[in-house]
Amino acid sequence: MNNLSNLKSGLFFIFLILLVNLFACASIMRNMQSTTQKEIDETPYFRNFSKKMMPSKAVVKMFPATLDQKKDWLAPSLKPLLKEINQFLDTNEWVTMIDPVEITHKGEPEFAFGDESVFFSKDETDKNKSNSSMLLIVTQPSKVWQEKWQAAIGGKADYTIIVSLGISAYRINQKNWKGSKEIQIGTGYSVNLPWLTSMDDPIPVLQLTGALLDKNGKIIRAGAEGFFVKKTSFLKSVIGWQNIVTKKDVEKIITEHRRKYLPDKPLAWQVAVQNLIANLLNRGDLIVN
Repeated sequence: MNNLSNLKSGLFFIFLILLVNLFACASIMRNMQSTTQKEIDETPYFRNFSKKMMPSKAVVKMFPATLDQKKDWLAPSLKPLLKEINQFLDTNEWVTMIDPVEITHKGEPEFAFGDESVFFSKDETDKNKSNSSMLLIVTQPSKVWQEKWQAAIGGKADYTIIVSLGISAYRINQKNWKGSKEIQIGTGYSVNLPWLTSMDDPIPVLQLTGALLDKNGKIIRAGAEGFFVKKTSFLKSVIGWQNIVTKKDVEKIITEHRRKYLPDKPLAWQVAVQNLIANLLNRGDLIVN
């Protein structure tokens, strides 16, 4: 009898361990996130991350743009520009704006764009490549975050757009056989660089990144539009990032920095905002270039 009792106790103990492990695995699975990266050689810097795309009659809403949370040291200088961007978005007729939704950041979708040196060290990149790649990296939300998103959004929209203002680094390209240099920063937008500019180090660029989310909060399309180049070596400026975009730069960006080769010479940041929305929505009729 004692042996039978001990056997039952042992089996029950094993069952408890298996049950605990089962719940632990389920919890881990619900909090897991998948990350995808895509190389992009030239503008426009947008890609799809789902085979199922948005129907033409879908209801799309947009949240106010925010600052890149990973570069919050830029907040003091960029806040005036962020305010102008949201005022501009609020007056547009492309997408209806809605108030922000309060959801915990843990497990949220993430998206980023820039030269691969922003994300990986030289040891992690392919040493056989002649130059670095521009990468669009997307991390899909966890199941837990998706459930919170669905509860918060409800029937407000079929799809939503989220936008972030921040700084990254873009690859330098050789323009022609003469050795002229340029940097492609946005849809139809290239900036010439001095002939002696080194192609080894990427250049800091102020950009808008954005993503189109489905009703589950998963990213189905994402991309970026740059609009201001700071002609400073990116690698030499890592220690002093906070000095890359100054208050004077932002004042100039808001009122003076224009796309001079476009009709009416619109402000570069306004063109970036419109092209970001147009590219996320696949609205070729809205693109300005």
